[in-house]
Amino acid sequence: MRYFYYFCRHSLVYQATFYFLTFQPLMSILTMKLLLLTIISLCFFSVKAQNFRLITDVQQHQLNGKVKNVKEIIEYEAPFFSAIDTVFYSFGKDGFITKSETRTLQGEPINEAFKTIFERQGAVATTIVYNQEGKEIDGNVVKLNKKGFPIEMEMQLNDTEKVKLYYHYDPKDYKITLVSDNKMINVKQVTTYNKEGFLIIREVFKEDDPLAITKNIYTYNNRGFATTVLSQNADKEETKITYEYQYDTHGSAIEIKKYENKILKSTAKRTIEYY
Repeated sequence: MRYFYYFCRHSLVYQATFYFLTFQPLMSILTMKLLLLTIISLCFFSVKAQNFRLITDVQQHQLNGKVKNVKEIIEYEAPFFSAIDTVFYSFGKDGFITKSETRTLQGEPINEAFKTIFERQGAVATTIVYNQEGKEIDGNVVKLNKKGFPIEMEMQLNDTEKVKLYYHYDPKDYKITLVSDNKMINVKQVTTYNKEGFLIIREVFKEDDPLAITKNIYTYNNRGFATTVLSQNADKEETKITYEYQYDTHGSAIEIKKYENKILKSTAKRTIEYY
């Protein structure tokens, strides 16, 4: 259950995470990892196909201008536990993240700390999660092709096994499908983008079932920052996630409040350094 508390705070995947923890106990950790790939390394999964407009990590992180470094402190509102993320981002002059470090502190009743390191070097991007003793407890490695497309991800299945996930691109319909050839992973994730390169739909399917387990629909403001995420589960129950921003003189978000069904869930405050 430790991973449940650590991961479910990312509300975009909460519904699917809860579903698998409740109904798929043997698959819970695997499924959470699959659903969280776009969260842990969101900076890396921007679409870079020929028919897609390139969206930089700066824009995906609600920033603007020549951003060099960002320190972000996120306080989460939850009835059963407390948690704070402190995140450090380093951006290249091209607008993409070269390295990030997330320090997660969980209060009562969990009382644990985690550190997540993301780093991109050449054709490889690596994410590693450490516990408070400094032991590696999770992570993944993503391989890129020559154009920078993510094509393959390898992550730890358990203490002795690893599993690979593969990216399949459909530039005609602006879709990316993430699947595994491991029979234990019976879900796939399909993301759909618009012609401007913005994520508009993310769906998770089980096996060959045409009905999505979860479906997230995204809308944006005139700055290109997400303002609303409508999340639906398999029972068509909806959660509406909304974001409120405060900006600096460059147009970057320096405060982000996230609400679920009008209830405040987190507040992020940033210190930004520019080139």
